[in-house]
Amino acid sequence: MIACGGLLILLLLLAGVALSLLSEFSRSLNQATQDNTRVIMTAASLFTEIPRVGSLSFFSTEQERLNSADLEKSIEVVHANLALLVASLRIAKTSPEVVELQQQWSNYAEDARASFIMPEGPEKNAHWETTVMPGAARVRLALREVMRLNMVESDRAIDSLQSRLEQGEIILMLLAALGIVLAAGFLWALGRLFVQPTRDLVDAINAYEDAPLQRSLGARPRTDELGAVAGALDRMMDRVRETRQGHARMVKRLERRSEIAMDSLPDAILLLDRQGRISYLNEMARKMIDGSPGAATAGIPWPAIRRMVEHVVETRKPEVRHELDKSLQIFVDGVEKFYQPGVFPVFGEQANDLEEIVVLLNDVSYLRQLDEMKTDLVATVSHQLKTPLTSVRMSLHMLRSNGGNLSPTDMELLSTAIDESERLHDTIQSLLDMARIQAGAIEMQMQAVETSSWIRENVEGFRGLLTEKQIKMTTEIPSSLPALRLDGPRMGAVIENIMTNCAKYCRAGDSLHIRAKQDRTDPTTVIMAFSDTGPGISRHDITRIFEKFFRGGTRETVGAGLGLAIARRIVNAHGGEMTCHSVEGEGSTFTIVLHSKTEGDSGGRLRGMKE
Repeated sequence: MIACGGLLILLLLLAGVALSLLSEFSRSLNQATQDNTRVIMTAASLFTEIPRVGSLSFFSTEQERLNSADLEKSIEVVHANLALLVASLRIAKTSPEVVELQQQWSNYAEDARASFIMPEGPEKNAHWETTVMPGAARVRLALREVMRLNMVESDRAIDSLQSRLEQGEIILMLLAALGIVLAAGFLWALGRLFVQPTRDLVDAINAYEDAPLQRSLGARPRTDELGAVAGALDRMMDRVRETRQGHARMVKRLERRSEIAMDSLPDAILLLDRQGRISYLNEMARKMIDGSPGAATAGIPWPAIRRMVEHVVETRKPEVRHELDKSLQIFVDGVEKFYQPGVFPVFGEQANDLEEIVVLLNDVSYLRQLDEMKTDLVATVSHQLKTPLTSVRMSLHMLRSNGGNLSPTDMELLSTAIDESERLHDTIQSLLDMARIQAGAIEMQMQAVETSSWIRENVEGFRGLLTEKQIKMTTEIPSSLPALRLDGPRMGAVIENIMTNCAKYCRAGDSLHIRAKQDRTDPTTVIMAFSDTGPGISRHDITRIFEKFFRGGTRETVGAGLGLAIARRIVNAHGGEMTCHSVEGEGSTFTIVLHSKTEGDSGGRLRGMKE
């Protein structure tokens, strides 16, 4: 390998020299070709422009003699081309032929100027025939001579380059032959002195795991450097063996400690290999699932977890359910518990090389109980408030209908009380609706609708409100949308929530664009998008806008923070999805996805997302 490496280095050096010679030859040849081409093109232009100068000097009117711009422009063009020609010549710029060409052109230009300003007549004709025309011929003759000498010089330069290239080829061949001879001799000497002993050493290393030798070089003891290496190798392998045994004991202790720590956690942890088989279960997971290491993914009894695992395998991205109402209901030793699932990919050395999948079930039973207690408390309080509030509302309305003797100030106070009572009634009604949703007490009444007309009817009803707020509304709703089965009033309430939020938060001059379309990948799916140019939602708030009682940004806007939470649960009850994308300061887009394959007229009950 060393000999071949030396030969390779020599060959690389030879290749570098060869490439340098070829590069120099190519560069010189290319330069010569470019110069010759430039000379020929410039000369052709000169052969055309020189007679034109003479023609302009002879055929001139009285008006043209007063303004000599055309002649001077033509002379300037010839002068510039002549300078470019001289710069591109391979012969010396001070050679007699080049000097003669420049002198003849200078004389010719002066003669042309003199002829140009002469009035028409015999004198001008004689001057043009005896001076200007012969001058032009002398310039062309000098130009041809310069081009001939330049071509001769170019041929001489190319011949010189060819000769140098041939000499370089001979030198390279001699160096290559010398390198091969030297490499062969070095290889023979290296094999005799080092290759065979080194091979014996390698064989001893390969056999060390099975049967450690007393001497790594076997029956051929050596006292040179290789012998010292063999002795050091024996001592090193002894230390490696001892270190490996110590590490194995340490790893076993760490594994045992890790197992104890994992089994003491209240959360369940499952580890899947890349084939989807369960390779590890902690104590809590073993209580939940009747599976053992080596079981297939289908052994996981929760469909939602199986879907999350499939999604993570497909996207290579972790997936975690943060919503408390989407927690899993699992009975452990007969006790009801709730867990938030999370699935995390574990990659190997390669960025996209999926090695394992970690499934984490976080125990949120206590939080779920608190949430249910809060919901029950809100439902109880709201129910207790609704009856007296109804009486108060009726009394206020009756007082206003019979309040002809009230003063304007009293009527204003009465109107304010009625408005506030109506707002309180709406808040309590929302709280009760959310409580009924959580309890699964709302029945969905599914009916077939003509989707395009249904969407137009629901959004057009808010055009007057948006116009009053100076918000421009545009629609893009095709007539070919597939029919849907849905609960019209409740889905209408979803659209009402989005439209009223737009009117509430958008500013005067903003716009709202409503678009509906078929999903390209699934013709039975309808996608509705409500895009506004309002103030948008911050990155912190966007993750929580569908939570109960959450109102992002400012608390100055009235409301209980339940509208979007109820709207999303209604869409979910239809088998659809509701999402929001927003950029703060640029606007928001609420998207509703509905599928026309929703089964049944009643559609079941509207409830929280408990599995």
